[in-house]
Amino acid sequence: MRTTFLTMGALALSLVGTGCVATHKYVAKTVTPVEQRVSGTEAKNTDQDKQLSTHTTEIADLDKDASQTKERLRDTDAKATQAGEAAKMADQKAGAASSPLTARKRLPMARALLPIRA
Repeated sequence: MRTTFLTMGALALSLVGTGCVATHKYVAKTVTPVEQRVSGTEAKNTDQDKQLSTHTTEIADLDKDASQTKERLRDTDAKATQAGEAAKMADQKAGAASSPLTARKRLPMARALLPIRA
């Protein structure tokens, strides 16, 4: 037991004698630059978090706008299809109206409306 106390005492004296005990100034000089770097990094992280939240909001708005645009395009496409069908029907009716039989019926009426030339 006595040898353990002597060994511990010798170990403690050797640690103190070799300078392994850090002083307050040494710790402050060593830790201060690290604290400054950590604070700067935390500030950058905070700024990046703000930018990410802003970008997330902007992306959500763009997604909403794109969805609305797609819906409008669907409506416009449906209206264009209906207009095309109406044009086909009008073309068919016009073709039927200008058939040879109809033209023969109109010819005497057209001659009657023309002024007589002397």
